Amino acid sequence: MACVEVCPDYSYANESNTLCVLSCFPLYANNQNKSCVSVCPTNTTASNSTYSCQFQCDYGQYELNNVCYNSCTPPRFADNLTRSCVINCPANLLTFADSSTNQCVTMCQPSEYAFLSNLTCISNCPLGYYKEITLFLCL
Repeated sequence: MACVEVCPDYSYANESNTLCVLSCFPLYANNQNKSCVSVCPTNTTASNSTYSCQFQCDYGQYELNNVCYNSCTPPRFADNLTRSCVINCPANLLTFADSSTNQCVTMCQPSEYAFLSNLTCISNCPLGYYKEITLFLCL
């Protein structure tokens, strides 16, 4: 068995026995330095379902590539549920991508209508659709 300075991709340095391992269980996989740890570092939380340290920003900030930002820039949207900048908001009928605020929202701005075909908030309904003014939908 050859010694290596850095473990290969998709493996972690298990410092308790100096081996590269595919799983850190029962420890947590720290993706920042590719090691197995018993306590996750700052800005991460321990996930007991994946046994890994999940990067997490403070409330009101959004993560992109393990960096926290106060807002997201196009083409990304701020997802308050995951606290991350996403290309597509969660695909459900209760979340819309609002390009005026660059956020994933559960309700469009008062001057906008929810377009269900692509789950976005828009100010004018496309040709062939009409504005439903009670629920603020393009139908």
